[in-house]
Amino acid sequence: MVWTPGQRLNGDRYIIEGKLGEGGFGATYLAKKAQNRQRVVIKTLKDELLRDPNFAWFRDKFLEEAVKLSVCRHPNIVEIENYFIHDNLPCISMEYVAGEDLWKWVGGRGFMSEKEALNYIRKVGEAVIVVHEKGLLHRDIKPQNIMVRDNQDAVLIDFGLARGFIPDRTQQMTFGLTHGFAPPEQYGEIGRFAEYTDVYALAATLYYLLTRTPPTAAFMRALNHPLKPPFQINRNISDAVHRAIMKGMEMNETKRPQSVQKWLAMLPQPTLGNWWQIGGVSPTIPSPQPPPQPVNLISAIGVDYRQLDRLLASGKWKEADQETGNKILEAAGRKENERLRFEDSDRVPCEDLGMKI
Repeated sequence: MVWTPGQRLNGDRYIIEGKLGEGGFGATYLAKKAQNRQRVVIKTLKDELLRDPNFAWFRDKFLEEAVKLSVCRHPNIVEIENYFIHDNLPCISMEYVAGEDLWKWVGGRGFMSEKEALNYIRKVGEAVIVVHEKGLLHRDIKPQNIMVRDNQDAVLIDFGLARGFIPDRTQQMTFGLTHGFAPPEQYGEIGRFAEYTDVYALAATLYYLLTRTPPTAAFMRALNHPLKPPFQINRNISDAVHRAIMKGMEMNETKRPQSVQKWLAMLPQPTLGNWWQIGGVSPTIPSPQPPPQPVNLISAIGVDYRQLDRLLASGKWKEADQETGNKILEAAGRKENERLRFEDSDRVPCEDLGMKI
């Protein structure tokens, strides 16, 4: 049965206020503690699973993941406070995070500044590292599952798809994903899943925060619908962040950073801030250089011409000539050490060959 407002659970310890939503296997309710009126979120399995012949398996997995998640303690992970059974349904009680999720934040205000987006991503990334250390994958990292507290801190929520994993071993996992944020390997129930699975989702989340555009779903990318490079949507994205996003969202998992730590290391580090608080010696500050004038190089297939743009704007003709050759090879689908064949010219879009510079 569906729990209704006012219904009491676990020996009248919790009072249901309303249903928050449901996913593939679970349902989420807002409740309050009868003792102190503190709000909590209660997750359980969906009612229809009670009639499923595999209900015992679902219940045992729910309990197993609840136990594992209860030891994932981190300031940026939603806190589990209790586990109990009600009407044969396993239940998890966890903290209620008041605030707005990042999907709604970006949808209402527009894409974030790089500094603000990296602040949230680093905090969530550090939380995911703890989850991985406990042998779990979150498997559903996305802007909707990152809440922003009133104090502007980020909290990773909704571990409904979280499952245990063993690196470098073929495993079976229950199917569940969010298009745009799930990597290609998550579209199959049997495969190799590891930390790089959540790396893809973190990179995709950063993509959205900086572009206000959901990334192309992995299954569409596999059907030759390319991911639009984020710098083509937001020209203020730095080179380092752009590389980290594209590397983290590689379709081939072996080409992604193999851990969240390695992926976070690709992102620009925070500035020193008040240098006198960390040693008293002022760092050498280089003289500001005038920014190169943009040349507006356009690609129809997402080739990154920004380095060529800079070389041309700064008058480095020899380097620009070499970069031009490399980029035409890339647009034709050839490697840097290969030769351009006559038939390759048909593979390069007219927009890329007809750049006005």
